[in-house]
Amino acid sequence: MARLTADLADYEEFSPADKAVYDMHVSAMERGTSKAGNAMLTLSWKLDNHEQFGGREIRFDTVVLSGVQSDKSKNPGAPIVPFRLMDLIQACKLPWMCGACEEESSRPWLVGTGSEGDKANGLPKGKLHCPDCQAGLKLSFDDDHVPGARCKGAVDIEEGKNGKNFNKIVKYLPAD
Repeated sequence: MARLTADLADYEEFSPADKAVYDMHVSAMERGTSKAGNAMLTLSWKLDNHEQFGGREIRFDTVVLSGVQSDKSKNPGAPIVPFRLMDLIQACKLPWMCGACEEESSRPWLVGTGSEGDKANGLPKGKLHCPDCQAGLKLSFDDDHVPGARCKGAVDIEEGKNGKNFNKIVKYLPAD
């Protein structure tokens, strides 16, 4: 058996980044499947332009793409609404394609406001629509655009099962 050595003289105990909103970019992406069998992306993010935490990486940020809720959820078997995917596409301004008109865009989709009131757009209230053809939104996107994508992220601190604190991205926000 070989004897190994390691110099730990400069080792510092890990401490998570402060709870805050940071500029960040996707530094790595892996396609995979959740425990419930749903298609998902696992992202690693690097914090940018921050004096203390610039370059810090936040790993294991998962984005479910589609599927059904697990047996442990409140609504087992119900379709998943991919809110994190929707936030990711909008915050990072990733290009997406409308399933109805096949136009590619990175513009925000329309949210229906109904047919009454000052801000009414005549589209069914609360439903998402293509900004080009105004059809109900069925989109596709190419995940090759995800690595390197930039946005802001609301970062929080959570306690892991091992009792150590770690960072978690709780919301993607537009960079503008």
